Amino acid sequence: MAPQIKIVKKRKFNYNRPIVLLFVLTFFLFLYTSLFIKNNTVTLNVQIQKVEREIAQTRIVNEAITLEIRELASYENVMKIAKESGLQNQQVNIVTLAEGQ
Repeated sequence: MAPQIKIVKKRKFNYNRPIVLLFVLTFFLFLYTSLFIKNNTVTLNVQIQKVEREIAQTRIVNEAITLEIRELASYENVMKIAKESGLQNQQVNIVTLAEGQ
């Protein structure tokens, strides 16, 4: 009998599985990061709107306080309070300044 020759086949490494796995993992990672970024952006936009509302409310309060200060600092109001306190107006001691001086 003739000697039998065994043919040994070399196993080739199949590159398809790791590449497909890498693409699938990359895809899921992309989905996760995009959802995280969108969620973070929405949260930041909500916080920005909240701060803008607070700023608007503070401006309204500041305008009201500024108006009240102007009313209290008016010449007529100062003279009324001075007369109620018993002070007298002496023309020699009055200096009038224009606004901006």
